[in-house]
Amino acid sequence: MTKSKRMQPVAKVAEQRERKAAIEMAEFRRFLEAQQARLDELNNYRNDYARHFEEAGRGGMDAARMADYRRILARLNDAIAYQEQRLASLHNEYEQVRQRWTDSRTRAAALDKVMERYREEEQIEGDRREQGESDERALRAGSSTAGKRES
Repeated sequence: MTKSKRMQPVAKVAEQRERKAAIEMAEFRRFLEAQQARLDELNNYRNDYARHFEEAGRGGMDAARMADYRRILARLNDAIAYQEQRLASLHNEYEQVRQRWTDSRTRAAALDKVMERYREEEQIEGDRREQGESDERALRAGSSTAGKRES
C-alpha cells in the first residue's frame, strides 16, 4: 500500500475535524451576533425610556412616579452592564473557538501538502519504473534484432 493511501484516513479525520470546528465557529458567531443584538435592544429601550422620563419630568410628576422611572432605569442599566460583561466573555470564548478552527485548518492543510508530496513522489517513482521497463523492452528488442542480423 502506498504512503498516500495509508495517509488518506488520517487526512480524512483532519478534514472532518476542520469542518466540525468551522460549523462550531459559525454557530458561535451567530449566537454572539444575537447577544450583541440583545444588547443593542436594551440600549435602545433604555434610551427611549430615559427620553420618556425626561419628557414626563418636564410636565411635572410626583415623587412616586419619579422613583419608579429611576428604579426601572437602574434595572435597565444593570441589565446592560450584565449583557456587556457577558458579551466580553463570549468574545473571549469565540476567540478560543476560532483558534481551534484555525489550528484544525492548519493541520488539515499540512496533511494535504504531505499527501500531495507523497502522490508526486509515487508518480515520479511510477514514471521511473515505467521508463526502466520501457528501456529494458527496447534493449531486448534491439538485442533480438541484432541476433537475427548475425544469423
